[in-house]
This record gives sequence, C-alpha cells and structure tokens, in this order.
Amino acid sequence: MRFSFIIPAHNEEKYISFCLKSIFELDGFGESEIIVVDNASEDNTDGIVRENFPQVKLIQEVRKGTGWARQAGFSVSKGEILAFIDADNVLPKNWLKQAEEILLKYPNGVAYSGPYDFKFGEISTFLINFYYIFMMTFISGIFNFFGVAATLLGGNMIIKRYALEKIGGFDTHITFWGDDTLIAKRLRKVGPVYFLRSFRAESSTRRLAGGGMFKLAFLYPINALWVILFNKPFTKSSKAIR
Repeated sequence: MRFSFIIPAHNEEKYISFCLKSIFELDGFGESEIIVVDNASEDNTDGIVRENFPQVKLIQEVRKGTGWARQAGFSVSKGEILAFIDADNVLPKNWLKQAEEILLKYPNGVAYSGPYDFKFGEISTFLINFYYIFMMTFISGIFNFFGVAATLLGGNMIIKRYALEKIGGFDTHITFWGDDTLIAKRLRKVGPVYFLRSFRAESSTRRLAGGGMFKLAFLYPINALWVILFNKPFTKSSKAIR
C-alpha cells in the first residue's frame, strides 16, 4: 500500500523541518510521497521546503484554513492511504509500521487516529495526556457505539482514499474549530472510524501554552459537540499561534 503524507503549513518555518525529517526517517518509508501545502504563509515556510527537501511536492493554497489545505493536498495525492499530519508534529520511527499493522488489524475501517504526546512539566504532562489518551478514547467509543459521530485528530490521522472520495473530500466551510470532528462524522457514514490510544504523534505545546490549557480543554469539546449537533463550530474564529 502506498501512503501519501499531506501536511498543511501556515507560517511553519520553525517546525516544518523537524516534521519532514521525522517522516523521511520512518521505518519502511519506501515509495511514500510527501505533500506540503503552503497555506497562505507569510514567513519562509516555502523557501525552507524548496531548499532543504526538493523531493517533497510543494503546492500553494491561498485560501486560509485547514479544510482548504487538506483538500488541496488530497486533490494532488496519489496514495491509497492518506496520512494527514500537522506541521508541528514529529512522528516516531515506528509510526508507519504501526499504521500498516492497524490497517491489517482493522481492515473494515475507513479512518484511524490517535492522540498527541505533549511535553510539559511532570504534572501537566500527566493531566494533558490523560485527557487526550483516555478521555478521547472513551468519548470515541461512545460515539462509535451509538453511531452518531467518531473521533479523529486532524494532525495525526490516516484516511482511505476511496472513503474520502465517497464523501466528496473535506468540507471547507470550517476553517479550524471542529474540522476533524466533521470529517470523522461524515466518514462514519461510510465505515468504522478508529481512535487508538497507542497510535501517537509528538506535538508542539504552542497551542496549549498560547491558548491556555484549561481554556482549550473547554473549547475543543464544545466545538466538537456543536459540530456533531449542528454541523458548525461553536467558536466562530481562530487565531494562528506560532
């Protein structure tokens, strides 16, 4: 199976190199392709990718928003398995092997995701990882049991091409809050969506540090709930934290 890694990037000059290096160093990378979508960046994201990673397919999407960027990457990708990774994430070396094992273990699934690993102080790290790893796994189980929705984290998810094509790709009217909840909800109508707590990616702490841990612990769930109920987020706008 061929993977296409799709990375939306808005002003990611501080992080994009670490993300791309981690993907190229994955065990079993082989014939996978990497697509970086420069999403209206105003810094040197474009230049860093061009100069240091010539084997990466770099495209432009001037309409700002994760939905627009992921859709643009999807439209030029070739792989049957689409891996959507945030530009400030770093993947462990066994991520790809783990993804292949998950696909074999749950062949009926159409999309798969897992939590982020954050590195704070000891207590903060425990609380944050408890929320992401245990609470989101629990919530995902409830969603799937009742068939009302599913859980995906947009910066660490894989989607089968045929499933994404079947639902017409990403809905671009949501630019940030709840975007991954909406795609999970729509994919759930095609087949099972799995959230696996062992399928992790290391993420920067910028959103938690810049937005406040407790504030975000409220905003992410409330926006997910609003998308599930009303197909639109509770929060109308978002600010890029870099």
